[in-house]
Amino acid sequence: MKKLLLFVVVSLFSTFITNGQKLTVMNDLESDNTDLDTEFRHSFDGGILFSFRKKFEIEDTYCTSDGTIENTKETTENPGVNYNSDLKGNYDVGDGYIYYKQRINTGSKIYRLSKQTLDLELFTIIDLPSNTFINDIDYYNGYFYYTVKSSLYRISLVNKEIELVSKLGFYEAKGVKVFKDKIYLLADNDDGNYGLFECTGTAASIKLIKKLKPFNGISDQTIHWFEFKDKLYFSLYFTTDEPGSIYFTDGTENGTGKLVDLHYNSFSDFYNLFKIGNVGDRFIFFEHVPDGGIVSVRLYGSDGTPQGTGELLPGTVLKFLSYNFEVVNNECYFISENTLYKTDGTKSGTVQAHSENIKEFNFLEETLYYVADDFSVYREDKDGNSSQVKYNGSSFTTYEKLFKSGNKLYFTSSISGDRRLIALEETSTNATVEPITNRILISPNLISNQLTLDESLVGYDIIVYDNFGNQKLQQPISQAYLDCSALPSGIYFAIFLDKKNNKIFKSNFTKM
Repeated sequence: MKKLLLFVVVSLFSTFITNGQKLTVMNDLESDNTDLDTEFRHSFDGGILFSFRKKFEIEDTYCTSDGTIENTKETTENPGVNYNSDLKGNYDVGDGYIYYKQRINTGSKIYRLSKQTLDLELFTIIDLPSNTFINDIDYYNGYFYYTVKSSLYRISLVNKEIELVSKLGFYEAKGVKVFKDKIYLLADNDDGNYGLFECTGTAASIKLIKKLKPFNGISDQTIHWFEFKDKLYFSLYFTTDEPGSIYFTDGTENGTGKLVDLHYNSFSDFYNLFKIGNVGDRFIFFEHVPDGGIVSVRLYGSDGTPQGTGELLPGTVLKFLSYNFEVVNNECYFISENTLYKTDGTKSGTVQAHSENIKEFNFLEETLYYVADDFSVYREDKDGNSSQVKYNGSSFTTYEKLFKSGNKLYFTSSISGDRRLIALEETSTNATVEPITNRILISPNLISNQLTLDESLVGYDIIVYDNFGNQKLQQPISQAYLDCSALPSGIYFAIFLDKKNNKIFKSNFTKM
């Protein structure tokens, strides 16, 4: 069955196609309230896990696979949201589930989301002493591996049993990352040095790759890992006055080294270093600058070598940085103080990308969507043509991020007094409109009340316009005819949208 583009207005949701966008609007998830917060949690295959929460109340958590109410459900498990207990990770291990880790005061919970049923269930609880936490977690050959204090553990996906793999460090083991079919970890050893280790899941396979630096007490910062040009990069911070550093490895001692030292005191309780994305043959990252709780950073570009790494805006601290960094045509876009920037990873290629103030943004392919000063949502194509995103003639306002999943953007807006979830996607209306020359799609061309459709169109969406371009009808095709009795006499054209094949076909007819 081809995916339908629904427009029939019912009590649950409606869809509207205009100006190159398809908007699906969900109804009545929550009554609007100034204290209502929306939290977009995770994306998967075009769907999202999200929640509504009123102040001082338990949140309601939902999951949607495509932004329609028929494929949206409230989850039976409510994992809760706060600084210490948000869901982390997004592990799709190929068994039909997506796994998440939640930090709690006495350890961690592992949840899993069924992509088929949209059920969120508690997979297992990792009990730990109070104020003891899992440092990192990753999946490898049927197990989730993680470190606690100085030891490496694993959880079986089959029987959920937890077992100790090995004690790694003398004081601290930190970070778990699967790379090139091996597990990489950071830990101190008996000679007082902090080093990079590898293993294949067993105690006997653990070996030291290289000592990195003397151990003076590891900080409680998250280790950031990322891959670039067949190497693994990672950050390392200590609780001393020395700066943090970024290292790289290809899995060998000679291929392991330091990329760059960062500034002193560049880590904080919330942020340290974060890799943004690849832009051609370079990558972008930032380091956090403590600034009274403001998200302030220095921006770097690198070709993966020490000599090819440096600040993109030397001496400039970017403030109020956005949380989304979108790479389009090998340029990375981001917001600082309501200004949209773009960078190709070089100093000369780091420039302001838009003249207007922008609060939030995202892209669908090369089309920019952004939230302006008045909180209205705008669409701007690659040629710079801009227009408001509207639904039934009215513009949207949103105070949330534009959250991307697959080929959709999700956001919320108040419509008729209720907070609605909106799913937006491009409809490829710029594609060539062409008739199907080897088949008659509709007949007769001159009708009285009924338009006969070819059976191959069942499952498509039909949109009917009058001769002045006004949309008169839109609905999914469920049978081989269309009732046109409500249409006045005149000339009409019908568009058939095959979303799967990304083509638009057009045919004309006249009603007597």
